[in-house]
Amino acid sequence: MRVKICGITRPEDGVLAARLGTDAVGLVFHAQSPRSVTVERARAIVAALPPFVTRVGHGASGFNTSCTMDIIGKSNRRRH
Repeated sequence: MRVKICGITRPEDGVLAARLGTDAVGLVFHAQSPRSVTVERARAIVAALPPFVTRVGHGASGFNTSCTMDIIGKSNRRRH
C-alpha cells in the first residue's frame, strides 16, 4: 500500500510527512481551496522533500499545468 498526504502548505510539513513514511505529497493549485499554494511556495516544499517522495499536483479543470510541470513532473498532475 502507498500513502499520499494532500494539501501540504509548508516545507516543514512535507518533510515531516516524508519522515513519517508517506510515499507521496500532494500540492493543491486550485485558488479557491484553503490548502492552495503558490508556485513559489510549491517550489520551496518540493525542494525540501527527500528525492524518493513523489510530488503530486492537484488542480481544478483548466488549472495552469505549464507553470507546475517543472515543479512536480509531467506524470503527477491530477484534475478534479
